[in-house]
Amino acid sequence: MRPLFFRVLASTQTGAGHLMRSLALAQAAESYDVPSVFLLDAEAKSVAAKRHDWHYKIIDLPSGLADDEEGNWIGAQAKEQGAAAIIFDGYTFAADTIKASRSGHCTLVLMDDGMTHVSQFVDIVVDPAASPKTDSAQQRFCYGPEFRLLRREFAEVSPNPISQRNGIAISLGGSDPKNLTIPLLEAIAKRMPNLPIRVVTGPAYQRLSELEACIATLLNPIQHIHNCQDMSEVWNHAKLAISAAGGSQFELGTCATPSILLIVADNQQEATKQAVKEGWAHSFDCVDRTPLADIANCVQSLLDNDLQVLSDKAKGLYDAEGATRLLKIIAEHQQ
Repeated sequence: MRPLFFRVLASTQTGAGHLMRSLALAQAAESYDVPSVFLLDAEAKSVAAKRHDWHYKIIDLPSGLADDEEGNWIGAQAKEQGAAAIIFDGYTFAADTIKASRSGHCTLVLMDDGMTHVSQFVDIVVDPAASPKTDSAQQRFCYGPEFRLLRREFAEVSPNPISQRNGIAISLGGSDPKNLTIPLLEAIAKRMPNLPIRVVTGPAYQRLSELEACIATLLNPIQHIHNCQDMSEVWNHAKLAISAAGGSQFELGTCATPSILLIVADNQQEATKQAVKEGWAHSFDCVDRTPLADIANCVQSLLDNDLQVLSDKAKGLYDAEGATRLLKIIAEHQQ
């Protein structure tokens, strides 16, 4: 297959989730000797450059482009290097950008999540949280859990039994835009001062000095990992995880890690409801307010019970093959 081109958004406001999802597809493509090229603005490039496993080509997006100008530029880059597909991952792409990017036989792919309004302009729409949908004559719909895109590290996970895990892990995404990490850590530490805690902050997290100052005042044994490069190791060694809902919950399901999922965006509701229904996760709606005391109570209650029961409920429900499945569909569309 010819190269894959990615136009992805990442920032301190949107976090790194879109970039990590596209990275999963690029890793799957690499296993088939298909190169990947990322078209990134300065902020997204900064996030990507902080990963030790990043070795994909980046082309800098010119600043100040109008929507159609950006599309024309994307299309020209893809045509020049013979791209097989352009993958758009982000919630704010304009219709004019998508339409203007179309060039020759290049397949347009949109990571949708139910948050965009431009899906009618692409060839393949991907939404792992949506119910399966029959393809039309013009479009392929990669809907449903089989199209969850997880990085290569999760394909090699064998879930540890709870007896071999220790403490809890807290990770609220690449940027934690609602700034929940510090107050959540304080609420849990106040209730359980001896509980071992791993706190993970993403590459776009902006309150590192405040977090370190907070940790210094707490009695708990706390390990802080910034810009973690191996989340499978973190999730697979935690008795219980507290995570922002979204892509991370699929990682947690793959690791069979009992979890408390914090909903911080409306488009996370359906997938989170499914995880709760499956029996391995609890959830809290934090879109408008964060019930810190209730979350801390839930942590204590879960730790007082048999977490192996919750872990067992997740086993076999998740896998890390979604990127490979999507890659095959992109290849089929090129035939």
